[in-house]
Amino acid sequence: MSIAEPSSGRDSLTTDALNSLVHQFSDALCFYRELIQNALDAQSRTIQVELTWNEGLTTIAVSDQGEGMTREIIETELTRLFSSSKENDLTKIGKFGVGFVSVFAIHPQAVVVDTSRDGENWRVLFHADRSYTLVKMDQPFGGTIVRLLKPMTGSEYRDLEARSRDILAYWCKFSEAAITFQGEKVNQPFDLESPVKIQYESRGTEVVAALTHDVTPFYGFYNRGLTLVEGRQQFFPHVMFRLKSYWLEHTISRDNVMQDENFRKALAVVKEAVYKELYPFLLERLHHGETALMGFLPGLLRDPASRPPGLWEAPLFPALGGIRLSARDLVKARKKHGAIYGSALATPVTEALRTPVLQLDHDEAFEDCVRAAVGESPLHAETSLFLCLRPQLSTEERRLEAKLDVLVRSIGHPIRRVFLADFGYPGSCITEEIGVLCEQIKHPNRMPPLAHPLPEDIGKAFLLVNLFHPRVVDALRASRQDIALAVHALYHVLVLAGALPTAAAATTLRRAVSLR
Repeated sequence: MSIAEPSSGRDSLTTDALNSLVHQFSDALCFYRELIQNALDAQSRTIQVELTWNEGLTTIAVSDQGEGMTREIIETELTRLFSSSKENDLTKIGKFGVGFVSVFAIHPQAVVVDTSRDGENWRVLFHADRSYTLVKMDQPFGGTIVRLLKPMTGSEYRDLEARSRDILAYWCKFSEAAITFQGEKVNQPFDLESPVKIQYESRGTEVVAALTHDVTPFYGFYNRGLTLVEGRQQFFPHVMFRLKSYWLEHTISRDNVMQDENFRKALAVVKEAVYKELYPFLLERLHHGETALMGFLPGLLRDPASRPPGLWEAPLFPALGGIRLSARDLVKARKKHGAIYGSALATPVTEALRTPVLQLDHDEAFEDCVRAAVGESPLHAETSLFLCLRPQLSTEERRLEAKLDVLVRSIGHPIRRVFLADFGYPGSCITEEIGVLCEQIKHPNRMPPLAHPLPEDIGKAFLLVNLFHPRVVDALRASRQDIALAVHALYHVLVLAGALPTAAAATTLRRAVSLR
């Protein structure tokens, strides 16, 4: 073993510059990232980080199996700032030759670097004042080992161990080399959590992109698996992504990614992945009936400027009769019919409508999609509309209808006609009603066609009476004995039910008697 001369002293200006570089990162433990970055550049496939504490002295050891360093590399790169052979080499991450000095940010008592290359074995001993001694060693090290020695209490050591685990998990979780911390694996799958995601590779770039409900989605940029920056921003509507590419470089402060021409090239690959793979993948799965994914559509439908190609025309909305409608179809139907209707199943109401009816299954996401497309929720056909089924009336029923019609119009209310109808069709929302006054209907113009159409000049003010309501059945039975009393009683039942306005009983009785 032989000892080389220790490094010479530095002037105050150089010392100030070095101090700035030592504390260049907001977190002192970012030196882990720098050491692992150097190990990756040295082509190491495995990296071990081990912490030990013994009688108040903590040792942090970062070991790799990379190329190691010769004396020339040590003297021209490791110990000389801003001298790096990595410049203009896209296979290397570090571009500034300043990362190693960050090991001094935790104020170690000493830093020991053991390294071997081309038959040379060296130990570099950095002292507390950052001066160093270069020692030639007899035994090879099989790569490079960096050890930091620092006195600590037991509680300080435990805090260091926890923080070290966290920072390695953040910066190095996708590293191309296998990294262990205290013997445990640090690496994680390069992935995202989402039911709709794709993996995409092109031009030295790997992308995982996934749909999210977040308005400001997650993004992450990485080079060879090391984190450059992670954050939240909408690059593409409701898409989160991780991007790993040799095009990407970190800023000198290591807290962001350089947004240069290479950055734009890498981002173009993400755009390819999103528009050629991710969005079409969503449409394909929806087309095959995976309605649980409808929740991703509202945000994509609302903004025409960022809407994925083909989304507006895609047949995504199931309708009764086995057909599927597009958002464009919904807009046309809304414009033509004044509303979009939906129902859980086919009923006489939906069959009477002259517009497609959406297949509703009480899925809020589905209705959100309709709102995003047309600006309003679909109306449930059976609760928004009623259908007048006009059965063939018997002589007795036609007589009661005619007498009640005369009585109601004689009161002075602007009702043009009274009709007996069947309210009990499948899916009816008015089965229990005795009567419906059409001028009280919120949207009388939306009433489906009648089974037996009413006269076109009937207007909106007419009364429909439930032919099979118990009170109407009673009135029909009573009409066989006294039609006047039967009509008078039925009128007041309709008043009490709110289907007709109140009138004096004496007046209605007198007019009813005149109908005999």
